[in-house]
Amino acid sequence: MRDRLITVLGGSGFIGRHLVRRLAAQGHRIRIGVRRPEKARFLQPLGDVGQVVPVQVNVRDDTSVLAAINGAWGVVNLVGVLHSGGPQTFAALHAQGARRVAHLARLGGVARLIQVSAIGAARDSASQYA
Repeated sequence: MRDRLITVLGGSGFIGRHLVRRLAAQGHRIRIGVRRPEKARFLQPLGDVGQVVPVQVNVRDDTSVLAAINGAWGVVNLVGVLHSGGPQTFAALHAQGARRVAHLARLGGVARLIQVSAIGAARDSASQYA
C-alpha cells in the first residue's frame, strides 16, 4: 500500500493540506493538482524530496485533468470555490468538474476515487455553498 501515487486535486486547501500530510507520512507519493502550483509549494516539505509534487490542473479542462491523474492509483477531488464568479462557478467546479474527474479517472484506470464536496445539496438552502 505504501509508495502508491495519489493525486489530490485541490490539495492546497483546508482539507487538502491535512490529507497531504497524512498521505506523505504513510509513504505515498502525492501529486497535488491545483490552478497555481507555485502557491502549493508550501506542501512539499511535508514529504521527502520529490514525494510531494504540485502540478497545474483545471477541472474544467480534460487535458489537464488527464495529465494530473495519469499513473495515479488513487484520486481525491477536493476542488471547490467559496464564491462563484467568472468561469469558476459552483456548477463548473462542484458539479461539472466533479463529473469530469470521475469520468476521466474511470477511463484512466484509477483504482480509487474519493469525491469531497461542500456544494449545497438542498434546493431550499439559503446558501449555494454549505
